[in-house]
Amino acid sequence: MLLIVALGVGALTILSGAGTQRGEPLPSPGPVIWSADAETGDLSQWTVGQEGESVFNTGTGVVDVSTDVAHGGDHSYRLTIDGASGRTEAARVFRWAEDAQAAYYSVWFYIPRVYHPAQWWSIFQFKSVTARSAPASDPMWMVDINNRPDGSMYLYLWDAIDRTSFVPREHVNLPVGRWFQLTAYFRRANDRSGRIALWQDGTLLYDIDGIETVTGANVHWGICNYSDDIDPPDVTIYADDAEIRGAPPGE
Repeated sequence: MLLIVALGVGALTILSGAGTQRGEPLPSPGPVIWSADAETGDLSQWTVGQEGESVFNTGTGVVDVSTDVAHGGDHSYRLTIDGASGRTEAARVFRWAEDAQAAYYSVWFYIPRVYHPAQWWSIFQFKSVTARSAPASDPMWMVDINNRPDGSMYLYLWDAIDRTSFVPREHVNLPVGRWFQLTAYFRRANDRSGRIALWQDGTLLYDIDGIETVTGANVHWGICNYSDDIDPPDVTIYADDAEIRGAPPGE
């Protein structure tokens, strides 16, 4: 289900922090090495071939399978939190068995209404297990949602390693009540040789190179509904047709 996009690069506006725009083309996506479409009616596709639980909820968070809406087939993953007003609530499901040095990560999201996070609201993240955090994992890079002055929602990228946010290169709002695809290229590196690129429905929002993308020697990718203060505080979103495609690390 990966939307193949033109992998050209252009100007990038950086709010702060390290990372530079480079001219080298991104590698082409390879074959699918894992996918999940929820059509099994459960979360088994997220755990197949990997040890341990894939769902990590906080507070009221719930990840389940629903027939409310679907991108393909009859089912999708439903991520629900309640009461996220001054307390952390999270519904999260992760995939780490592939632990690729470089890969494309893709998923379709459906957000039924406009929400207003006070500071942050995460829906897509990369984590890593480090000597400090083991056996748990620490956040590395997160795709969050914010509001424009008119209330419309948009994606921004948060570097949890350097505590840096990045402004998207294109002015693209998130659709409401319609499926959209989020795709990321992620090159794992615990030095300044990492790279991350992010597309929304084929529009390149970020391409940041020369950065540290993990602080461990592994990568955990996940989708989530995760905030500590959002209006309204009861939030349900949907995800479907997730997949990972291998890719050469590139330069």
